[in-house]
Amino acid sequence: MKLLTIVVLSSFLGGCLTRTMNHGGVLVADGLDRNGVVPCADAIQRLIDENPNREIHFPDGTYLLDKPICTPADPKRSVALRLSAFAKFKAVSG
Repeated sequence: MKLLTIVVLSSFLGGCLTRTMNHGGVLVADGLDRNGVVPCADAIQRLIDENPNREIHFPDGTYLLDKPICTPADPKRSVALRLSAFAKFKAVSG
């Protein structure tokens, strides 16, 4: 039996709906722009900061980054970023 919990995380985009699986992973489902139009670095950083010791999964799409995102160096708070086969981070040029 798989446990599925709905968690709402706030972000600068007005809310990021995520689903947590029983293995501790976080799946970014809604709230992040996946078309590479709206910068989502702040929302991604918030997911990283609020979900230590988890895997954060990014579904297919282009995630626009207007600033660096940082993962913790502390092994007690580390995260793993997992991108699906057709997901990518794109830096804002300029």
